[in-house]
Amino acid sequence: MVKYNRSIGFKLVIIGCIAGSMLAILLLYNTKPALALILAGVVCVVPFTIRMVHKDRLSSAIDKNLAHFILHLRESTKNGLNIMAALQTASDIKPDALSNAVKRLLLNIVTGSNMDDAFGRFSSDLVTPIGRSVAHVIKILVINGGNIPIILERTYNNVYAMHMLEEERKAKLSSYKHIVYISYIIYVVIAVMLSTNLFASVEGMTRMFADTSNNNGSSNSLFKLNTANIGEMREIMLHMGLIEAIFGGLGIGKICDGSMLAGLRHTVFMAVICIVVFYIGGMI
Repeated sequence: MVKYNRSIGFKLVIIGCIAGSMLAILLLYNTKPALALILAGVVCVVPFTIRMVHKDRLSSAIDKNLAHFILHLRESTKNGLNIMAALQTASDIKPDALSNAVKRLLLNIVTGSNMDDAFGRFSSDLVTPIGRSVAHVIKILVINGGNIPIILERTYNNVYAMHMLEEERKAKLSSYKHIVYISYIIYVVIAVMLSTNLFASVEGMTRMFADTSNNNGSSNSLFKLNTANIGEMREIMLHMGLIEAIFGGLGIGKICDGSMLAGLRHTVFMAVICIVVFYIGGMI
């Protein structure tokens, strides 16, 4: 039922974002078509970005709590509890995604569900590769038994080591993310400064020399740029900023998370930065 409600909520968010993008196009397309299309594209991507951020947080929370969960199971079984009783006590420790998954597992087992189906649902609830491996180990312990404390101790050592390696990897690669963001912000600021200062000065000089040439009856000028050229240059700077936001965000996802789609949220953030700075600078 919870999953159904979440899917309904996500569909409503998508519908609202599509409606918002259509409204932006209707209100701004006649006056600022570029801004209208950019806002519509960004708004349409927002629901998927929110969903990916939520999934990443859920995965991080599960991986972070797995080691403590296995450690609790080990201590409980050492004190004489069987694996099912240890799972019951572990599910009552802290109300989070992991404990909710354990509660659903116990509920499926108590209500007579097939073990394969119950642990299949448990494995899908844990969403991460480490979580699925732990679910498989617990399934073997519930069905076959064995020296449970020793098995859980070795599982804990492996899970803790893998979690620490992953955290160390993320910490090392986060510097690349910061470098991309800083370089992108520098580009956007320089582009706005060029457009508002240098291009405006060139435009003013162009008009001055054009007026001088007209008064002298001569069309020769050292400055061949006109107002249309200046506007095109500003649009080029904006388009370059958006292109860099797209590829920079996807690159961050590939470097830091191993998936280009994981960088979609960074693409949205960088595109929003570009739109806000260019809008404040009066370029759109």
